[in-house]
Amino acid sequence: MRMGEHKRGRCVYFLVRQHGDNPVKTEVNMKRGYILLTIGLLVIPLLAWGRIGGPYDPDEHTRLLMHFENNLVDTSGLNPDGELHGNAAYIPGLDWLGMCLYLDNDAPTDSSRVLIPDDPDTGALDLYSAFTIETWLNILTKGESWQTDPRVIAKPDTMYAWYCPNYWILIQADNAFCMGFFVRPWVWTEFKSPTDIFQLGTWYHMAFEYDTEPTPHTAIMFVHDEFDSLLYMGVMELDPDEDEPPYVTDQPANIGFGGGGNDSWLDGFIDELRISDIARRFPLPPIITHTPYGNTYNTTEPCSIIAKITDESAVASATVYYDLGGGWLTDDMEPLGDDNYEGFIPNQPEGTCIKYYIEAEDDSGEVVTHPVGAGDSTYCGIQVLPDSVLASDDGMIMGSRGAFGTINEKLAAMLVPLSECTLSTCLAYIDSLPNPPGVDTLRLHVNPVDTATGYPDEETDIITPILIPVMGTGWLATDVPEFVTDEPFYVTYEFVTDGQPYFAQDGNRTYERSFIRWAGGGWWGPGYCTDFFIRAVVKGHTPIGVEETTLPSYYHISRVFPNPGKMVTVSYDVPRESMISLRVYDI
Repeated sequence: MRMGEHKRGRCVYFLVRQHGDNPVKTEVNMKRGYILLTIGLLVIPLLAWGRIGGPYDPDEHTRLLMHFENNLVDTSGLNPDGELHGNAAYIPGLDWLGMCLYLDNDAPTDSSRVLIPDDPDTGALDLYSAFTIETWLNILTKGESWQTDPRVIAKPDTMYAWYCPNYWILIQADNAFCMGFFVRPWVWTEFKSPTDIFQLGTWYHMAFEYDTEPTPHTAIMFVHDEFDSLLYMGVMELDPDEDEPPYVTDQPANIGFGGGGNDSWLDGFIDELRISDIARRFPLPPIITHTPYGNTYNTTEPCSIIAKITDESAVASATVYYDLGGGWLTDDMEPLGDDNYEGFIPNQPEGTCIKYYIEAEDDSGEVVTHPVGAGDSTYCGIQVLPDSVLASDDGMIMGSRGAFGTINEKLAAMLVPLSECTLSTCLAYIDSLPNPPGVDTLRLHVNPVDTATGYPDEETDIITPILIPVMGTGWLATDVPEFVTDEPFYVTYEFVTDGQPYFAQDGNRTYERSFIRWAGGGWWGPGYCTDFFIRAVVKGHTPIGVEETTLPSYYHISRVFPNPGKMVTVSYDVPRESMISLRVYDI
C-alpha cells in the first residue's frame, strides 16, 4: 500500500478579496500533497440565505441534528441520544442559538466526550455518498499533549481506530482547520485551512460539503466567523470515474474526541451540529478551475491558457498575467462558452521560464486569482525545455505503511519521452540540508512502469541502484549507466536514513515554495507535498513539438493572436480526427 496516498482529483485554489484588503496565507491539501493558498476576508451578503449555521429544523435529508439545549437529543430521530462521558455542562452560547455544549478537557484526566452510537438499522451516521457536515465550535485551551489535535467530530474504524475514520473535523497542532474523509485505509481526501485565522476563545462555523451530483464531483470546505464572514474556502474537483465513496465504519461517532490515541481531546464549546445526506448550499464567491499548462518543448506557437470561471452572478473580466523575466504583462481572456475562458502567452525560445497566473473579477467587485495570492512569489510555471531534458514536477510518495509508522520511504516521478532516447543523467532539486554536507545519503532507482497500476515496478531496476551522498543544495545531478528507451519510466529517490535533505522545486516553482523530507519516522514539511522537481538528461530525444493532450469535448476556434499583427496564429480544437476547412472573412 502506498503511504499517504490522497484521492486523485483536481483542486481549485483561489484568492478572494475586496480591493484594499490584506491577504493572509493558508494551505490546502490536494491529490498527494499540499499547496499554499491565500484568501482574504470576504463578507458575503446573506439576506437571501439567513444566518450561516442555523438554527436548523430537521428535514428529510437530516441524518443528525443536535442543538445541545440542555440535552444530547438527536432531533433527526434517526440516532440514539448521545452518551456523555467525563465532565460537561450546558451554557449560553451564541445569542441566536441558545445553549451550547461545554466539554471540559483542560486536564489530562478529564476525558470528556459524547458518543453517538452507530445504529445499524438506520445507518444514519455512515456517510458514503453526497453529504454535508457542519458545526459551531469555540476552543478554550489547546496545545498540551492530550489536546494537540482536538477533534470536533470523528467516526473511527474498528481495525484502524482513529487512523482511518469515515470522516472528521479537527483543529490541527499548527492551528489549521481540517476536514476530510477516508475512502479506504490510508487513502483520503482532506482540506487544511490557514494556520493564522484560528484564535482560541473565538466562535467559528465549519462546514464540509461533498457533492456527487455534478461532473466532476466536488468537495468544499468553509470556515465562517460569528459575523457570517467567510474566512476560508477550498474546493476540490474529483474525477467521477476514479472518485471512490467514503469509507464506512461501524464505530460510534465521537464528539470532542477522535476515538483513539490521547492527543485529540477538545476543551471548549460545540453547538448546532448537523449532518446531512445531501450537499447543502452555501453562498459562493467566484471560482477559477484551471489545469496548469505544464512544461513545453514548443517554441513556435503561443501557449493557450484555458480556465473555467464560474460565479453566482456574472464574471465581469478575466485576465492572464505572465512574466517572461521583465515584469508582468497581460492578455484579456475571451469566453469560449460553458464558462470557459481563454488567453494567450506568446511563444518563447528554448530555456525560457514563464510565470503566469489568472485573475477574474465578478460584477460585484470580488477579485479571484489562480493560483491563490498570485504575484511575484506565487504563480504557475511553464518551462520551455530543451529537447535533451525530460522533466516532471508531479511526483508521488512511496513506501509501506503499518498502523504505527512507515518504512522504505521513496519519492518518485514518471518521465515520459516523446521519442526514442538514451538516458544519461538524473537530477533532483535539493532545497536545503538539515545535516552537514555528506551526512545524508539517497539511493537512486530507475524503474519501469507497472502497467497494471501505473506506479513504479519496484521489483525491477533498469539500472543498478546508486548510492548518492548529498553534498549541497540546488540540482543534484547523478550520471547513470546509459539505456535506450521510448517508454515512460520512473526515477525514484530512496531515503536511506532519517534526517534527509529537503526535496523541492527550483527557482521557477509552481505555486508557493514546497518541500519535504523523511525524518524521525515520518514526513516533515508543510505536508505531503509532491511538487518537487525530478529531471533526466537524455540523448537523441526529438519531441514532436506539441504537448500530449486529451481530445477536447467541443468544437472551438481561438481568437487570432496577436491582434493586431502582421503574422497571426489561429488555434482550433475538434473532438475527433477529421478534415478541416478554415475560412477567413474580412468584415
